[in-house]
Amino acid sequence: MRKMTESKYAIILIICFLLSNSLLSQTEICLEKIKTGKFVYYHPDGDSTLIGRTKSKQFEYKDFGKKKSFISKIEWVSDNEYNSIVIKKPSGGCLAKGMVINIKIFNCDQEKYEIEVSSKKCGGAILPIYFYNSLGRSDFVKPILTK
Repeated sequence: MRKMTESKYAIILIICFLLSNSLLSQTEICLEKIKTGKFVYYHPDGDSTLIGRTKSKQFEYKDFGKKKSFISKIEWVSDNEYNSIVIKKPSGGCLAKGMVINIKIFNCDQEKYEIEVSSKKCGGAILPIYFYNSLGRSDFVKPILTK
């Protein structure tokens, strides 16, 4: 009876180990996917912003990719955090050229990830960002990953 109980515990431990490794690798894959690529943020007012990210820069487009509105330099702090230094910004608002915006990434899955955006001057917010290819959309026609 005791050997059977020990065997059950061993099997449970092996299953838990395999599941934790699987979840960890899923998170690592997701975090790797957000370092470069195309993403979309949907504003509460119904507008959307297309985001293009290279290893060192981020470009943001309004109006379904027709108008480049924001460019920043990216400095990765860790696998799930980076600083965005404003290079070009839209007129108005609280952003300023040279301003540092801190972005922390969490809750990453196949369709989207969530970010906590914060800066000294503008404050902070938690926003969902969608992976562009998870949307099945083709209405963003302008190529966005320019150097």
